[in-house]
Amino acid sequence: MKDILTIIAGLQIDPKLVPNVPTVSGDQGALTDFVNAVFFVAGFMCVLFVILGAFRYVISEGRSENVSQAKGTIFYAVIGLVVISLAFTIVQIIINIAGG
Repeated sequence: MKDILTIIAGLQIDPKLVPNVPTVSGDQGALTDFVNAVFFVAGFMCVLFVILGAFRYVISEGRSENVSQAKGTIFYAVIGLVVISLAFTIVQIIINIAGG
């Protein structure tokens, strides 16, 4: 599959033969930087929610409702971290395959 994508990506069309061929003249590094920044912010927010859940757990004073809410906050923040990590890995693989 990678060989086929490499061959397709390597094809070049002579603009003299086919008029109005769109070209890409952007910086792929900028896209990679943007994607990394988005994932960094999302991961940072998940870590903040883990800290918030831990703080809520400490100040819950043993009330079962507050404890369950704090555990839920921590649980979903950790799930978010896992999802973000997997998404980041998939995006990096795609960027590397695409040659960025």
